[in-house]
Amino acid sequence: MRMNEKPKNDSPLERYTRILEIISGFPSGISLTQIADVIDLPKTTVHRLLKGLVKVGLLTFHKGEGGSYKAGPRFLRMLYAGAPHPWVEGLTRPILKRLANETGEACLIARLNDNKIRMAVLVEPDNAERGYVVPPRELWPHATAAAKAILAFQPREVVEAMLPKPLPRLTERTHTNIEELFAEFEEIRASGVAICAAEDVSGFAAIACPINVPEIGVIFSVGLTGTLQSIIEERRLYYERQLKFQAERLAASIHARLSTGGSPDEGEAETAAFV
Repeated sequence: MRMNEKPKNDSPLERYTRILEIISGFPSGISLTQIADVIDLPKTTVHRLLKGLVKVGLLTFHKGEGGSYKAGPRFLRMLYAGAPHPWVEGLTRPILKRLANETGEACLIARLNDNKIRMAVLVEPDNAERGYVVPPRELWPHATAAAKAILAFQPREVVEAMLPKPLPRLTERTHTNIEELFAEFEEIRASGVAICAAEDVSGFAAIACPINVPEIGVIFSVGLTGTLQSIIEERRLYYERQLKFQAERLAASIHARLSTGGSPDEGEAETAAFV
C-alpha cells in the first residue's frame, strides 16, 4: 500500500497508527498540512487526531515556521527501550573506558529492557588493582545501584510489577520492605545518586546515577562497582561527582544521536561485553 492510499480498515486506531508511522520517519518534524496530504484526510480530522496523540505524550508539537510534530517521550521510550543494545555499547563504551581508567573501578551501563533492568555494557580499567564483582546480565531491582537509579524514575505501578514478591534477602543489608524501598527511591530522585552497600554481594558496593535523556527520561543508568571499602568508605564523594558528570555527558550524547534520526541498531556492529 502506498503512503497516500487509504487502507481498507480506516478505523480511528488505524489512523493513529499511520500518523505515528509517518512521524517516525521525520525526526526533524513534519507539519499538519504535510501529514494530511500524506494520509489524504481533512486537516480538521488530522488536527483532532494529532491533539489526542500530543495529549498522551506520543507526540510533541513545536511552534515556529508553521509548527511541526515530532515523536513524543512515550513514543521514544517505547522505541528505544526495546531496541537491541549494540548502538548503546558503541556510544557509551569510550566514555566508560575513560571513567574506568580514571577511577580504577569497573564501570557499567544498565538499561530498562523487557520490563527488567539489564546490564548493557561493562568495562574494566586497563590496570585493575581493586576487586570487583561482575554483575549478572539481569540486575536485582531492589538491591543494585544501577537498577535503583532507573526504577526511582518509573511509575510506581511499573516498579511494583517488576519487583519479585516477596523481596528476597540476598545479604544482611538487603532491603526487603517495599515501603522502605520506595522511600529510598525518593532520596535517589532528590540526590541523583543510588547506592548499593553490600546489599547484593557481601563486601562489595556500587554507586550509580540515572541518565536522564531529554524527551525520553530515565531508561539508562551509569555506575561503578568495587569493594565496599573503596566505593563507600574511601572515595564515595569523588565517585558521585564523577558519575553525575558522566551521566550528563551520556544523556547529551544519547539525545544527540536520537535527534539526528539514527535508528537504535544502525551504525555499530555487535561487540562482546567484558564479562
